[in-house]
Amino acid sequence: MRAPFTLCSATVLAVALLLAELPAATADFRRDSAVSLPVVDADAAGRWVPGTPEQKETPKFWGGKFIDRMKQKFGHAACRAHRTSATIKYFIDRLANGGMPTGTPAEVRRDYLRLVPNEEEAAKVLLPHPHVNTSLPKRELAEILATKTLIHRYLFYSAISYCDNRTIAAEQSTVVLQQDDYPVPTPVNGFKILYWHEQDWLRYYIAASPYQKTIVLVFRGSMNNDNFKKSIDTKPIIPNAGLYASGWDTAQLPKEARLLRGYAGMAEKQMEKAGADLLRAHRDFPDYAVVIAGHSMGGAVAHLAATHIRTYYGTRLPISTVYTYNEPIPGNAVFNDWSAEVLHDVPFFRVTSKDVVTSLFQADLPGMKEKHRYRHAADITEVHCPDAQKNEMIICDGGLDPKCVAGYSCNDLTWEFHSDFAGQRGSRRVCLLSQA
Repeated sequence: MRAPFTLCSATVLAVALLLAELPAATADFRRDSAVSLPVVDADAAGRWVPGTPEQKETPKFWGGKFIDRMKQKFGHAACRAHRTSATIKYFIDRLANGGMPTGTPAEVRRDYLRLVPNEEEAAKVLLPHPHVNTSLPKRELAEILATKTLIHRYLFYSAISYCDNRTIAAEQSTVVLQQDDYPVPTPVNGFKILYWHEQDWLRYYIAASPYQKTIVLVFRGSMNNDNFKKSIDTKPIIPNAGLYASGWDTAQLPKEARLLRGYAGMAEKQMEKAGADLLRAHRDFPDYAVVIAGHSMGGAVAHLAATHIRTYYGTRLPISTVYTYNEPIPGNAVFNDWSAEVLHDVPFFRVTSKDVVTSLFQADLPGMKEKHRYRHAADITEVHCPDAQKNEMIICDGGLDPKCVAGYSCNDLTWEFHSDFAGQRGSRRVCLLSQA
């Protein structure tokens, strides 16, 4: 049973989001007003473009420096205002349609078959997950592990987590569609759900695929009031060091690392049990690849869970690959870059579309102290889907490539594409396929 989503809830969430943004905005202003900042390139919204080299500052009178700082601050504030208004609109739209799947089973079937236009592509759907040498350069790893087939595969697994219950999710394992004169399986064809855990309005599941030789741990994204409220709880907190204990060959958690309280809390409620369940599944299927995935809030939790599992279990529970879809920023730059260092030997792909969520709580301006800087990890590979309707993807240069989401102006980002990736929608509408 899901918590009802009401107009009152939407109003409370909107106000809470505004209040959550204000302290960071005012703190940024106080910090930036106290320092002399270099002139840097910025996008159309006034944001600093990561990866753009800082220019040498030409001599200016004090008023000129102040004007430059104010331009940066107003651009940053405009960006925050856009994100907030887009989020309020999303809450209202979600209220209007009740959060139900859109489309009919026939439409969902048609959209999926477009991704598998021929028999050769259909044959790839259930191929085993690749085993690779993780010491390869990141670009080579991406060419093997960030193919369209695999990106769509684990988006499908992530979407299954939104099904109303375990029974409906399990029904998807028997779905085989027909394209002309050949069968087209879905990515979860033949999979078996090993664990399905629900607690405090949160959910994760673990499944094993005998065809793909893979165990998949998936964390669900936001589906109810409690999830939404916690997702906008942006109070910075010190991570629970016990959950990220470096008992193996991983770097120690930095003192200035911070997590956003909402995501940290939701991860802490799930990832210890999820890690223990995943270890049992790995012992039952020792030759299977282990993949961790999640969409939206579930992507943030998947990121934190992968970090926990890597630091806590080490080589006892090897993670083959991590895929997150429109993952929000879970913590400050110090934590995120440390996490990327911990997961240096785990291929990690942060899949994005033109979605506002990936930068919803971003604070990344020149002059900020590192513990106050909020952005995604620079060393985790982003895979960007520039058009929601076209089956096209870009392998970005790291996680802050200006050719990808970091290079968009604020007005280019919207909630409209929150679940859409290169022609596939990763929402609970996929659960209609068993009715097609």
